[in-house]
Amino acid sequence: MFSHLFHRLSKNRTWRHPTVQATDRSVLGRSKYFSVFIVMLVCATGFSNMPVFGDEDEKDRGSQEYSLDDTFDPEPDEVPEFILLKLAPHFQAALRAREVTSNSEVDFIGHQKFYRPRNRGILGEGGLAWWIFHSETVGKVPTSEFARRAGLLWKPNDGDAPEPEVAVGMITWRQRLFNNRVVAFVGKNYPGILYAQSDYSGDDRTTFISSIIAGDQVGHYFETIGLGVNVRYQPGDWFVQGGLTDAQAMNPFLDFNSLKKGKFLWSFEVGYNPKRDDGTTNVTVMPYTIDQTGSLTREKGLVLSFTHEFGARAYAVFGRYVFRQGGKGLTEQDRGDEQPLIQGGFAGFALNRPFGAETHQIAAAFMYGRPTDFKKSQGFNTQYGVEAFWKIKLTSWLYIMADLQFIRNKDDKLEFMPGLLFNAFKVW
Repeated sequence: MFSHLFHRLSKNRTWRHPTVQATDRSVLGRSKYFSVFIVMLVCATGFSNMPVFGDEDEKDRGSQEYSLDDTFDPEPDEVPEFILLKLAPHFQAALRAREVTSNSEVDFIGHQKFYRPRNRGILGEGGLAWWIFHSETVGKVPTSEFARRAGLLWKPNDGDAPEPEVAVGMITWRQRLFNNRVVAFVGKNYPGILYAQSDYSGDDRTTFISSIIAGDQVGHYFETIGLGVNVRYQPGDWFVQGGLTDAQAMNPFLDFNSLKKGKFLWSFEVGYNPKRDDGTTNVTVMPYTIDQTGSLTREKGLVLSFTHEFGARAYAVFGRYVFRQGGKGLTEQDRGDEQPLIQGGFAGFALNRPFGAETHQIAAAFMYGRPTDFKKSQGFNTQYGVEAFWKIKLTSWLYIMADLQFIRNKDDKLEFMPGLLFNAFKVW
């Protein structure tokens, strides 16, 4: 989920510690890792004592699973207040290439309501949603190099972190308006979560880990994380939303200076999202445009997505496909900033209670991607493959996920990649 953001931030070196050398990055990473974890824990403990959380009789709150998606739920009564602290290490191997990669992420995610009107009206509930993370490569081989050695067109996990990193992925004010028919987000927004919403994609620490599912390897819209405004209007089963986001934000925290350049992601989406008691249905169409930036040409794209749960949420089908024009590097050096695919996507299914087990989930998805001209010049052809995982909640605060991918690689052979993800979390 964060590798897109890291790639953008890593181009700006002005805020990095000047004395860090390659030999001591792992030491710095470990020291940052524990310091950030402690700071987040202290902050979360402090927030958890605030009376605004409401019902003191709520049971087992700490064992409930939340994610970044929960802060953007379109239904006002279903947006939880929570603070989540999560530690999620991941390990993956490429059997044919005989390579191993591992990375870890600490997430500090939350949603806190600060304004509650007595009655619905023009001005509704308002609150703050945020996501702060620390990421690092635990082993010697980062994901991007792992993918290159395995001959893969896209990264098989979305945890690429060549250097230890701390950043704000999102911090935005969420405001309800006009009897809850309108919701606005103002702040540092994350388009990859706001658009083409699905509980089965967009987060490599809770569901599929491949970057074509956890992120997007076609359109740059997913990684365009910056200051902006997004407004959603849903009077009934159908909704429309649109907004603009700073397309050149480089600062890992809040980048106000880049707003002066006037380069934005212009996004619009129309979708069908009826309110159902037995599951979620969300079908969307999203055209978008990104202004030419300092390294990429103007980009236009189209994102199609669907999610449908049935059988009282026991089963689900889902998918996303993206087309893109433009978004090419202005110079040969900038070609590395291009997304590797010109079009591609995935489609899959999930068993949310396999064999009647409430704490298990089994899911699989087919992945497909067509390379850009630049990637073709490097010898890549169309690649496709399958990812499947089995997730088991072992305790109220820990689950483990076994993952397996097999993808047609650059040499036209199948690369098998088993993986293992641990997710320890605490919710206040």
